[in-house]
Amino acid sequence: MGVARNNHSSSGPLFALLAYGVWGLFPYYWSQLDGVAAIEILLHRILWSLPVVVLFLLLTDNINKIKQLFDNKKVILTLCISATLISVNWLTFLFAISSNRILDSSLGYYLGPLVNILLGVVLLKERLRTVQWVAVGLAAIGVLIRALSASEIPWIALVLAFSFSLYGLVRKQLQVNSILGLTMEMILLAPLVITAIIILSVNGLLNFGFPLDSIDLLLILGGPVTVLPLVWLVSAAKRMNYSTLGFFQFITPTGHFILAVVVFNEVLDGSHLFAFGFIWSALLLYSSDHLRRVK
Repeated sequence: MGVARNNHSSSGPLFALLAYGVWGLFPYYWSQLDGVAAIEILLHRILWSLPVVVLFLLLTDNINKIKQLFDNKKVILTLCISATLISVNWLTFLFAISSNRILDSSLGYYLGPLVNILLGVVLLKERLRTVQWVAVGLAAIGVLIRALSASEIPWIALVLAFSFSLYGLVRKQLQVNSILGLTMEMILLAPLVITAIIILSVNGLLNFGFPLDSIDLLLILGGPVTVLPLVWLVSAAKRMNYSTLGFFQFITPTGHFILAVVVFNEVLDGSHLFAFGFIWSALLLYSSDHLRRVK
């Protein structure tokens, strides 16, 4: 029993590392689709994710739960909202890659945990401790520095942070597991996706076609590439303390940051460093406070 439990717990961090590590490498994968519009990549990402999640539900004997969810109009409405939010998040992220603004995507995903705190206050009427207010304040200063230096609001970072945090908040209201929820979202989006693909094809704007080339294969593989990290994250969550799992989430924006500077040669100027410095300080404060309270 002791050995089994040890293997069970040790596999949790491995699954978490796989999930957040792959998400951290996403800018490199999607950048290989250079020349394909962000909106078409999004359409294929949704389209090819659907058979993967359906297959996973079949293998885990959960496929019958889809019909049960369709019988609940409130659940369907909530999933429509979450599907919209995740689509906005994915499209914004793909736009960030295609426009060489991966540093902004990194900033957005670093902001995520702090936006969660803010949404808790605004929407859930939660009360913050002083240290949490300080963390949110530091993050706000970081965003302000980036806005003033770039002469524009860092909208990519803000849209990514708020869309993903709102998505998590909406999904939290449902007693639906992650894979089943994603399956429902893809099903609900499928009619719109297929219609959009037909319109693009009719107007000669679709890159995808037969015979398949390397770009087409990357678009198709975007389905399993999207779903597998989520499956790994679910596996990690079953094997780890949730508070411990939360610290792995910083792997993703760190991966984006490194790729932006080292691989894509994005300019890391003083304003970026100041902005990231304030946000990293906020996250350090937030994480240390969280760790202290969990112990």
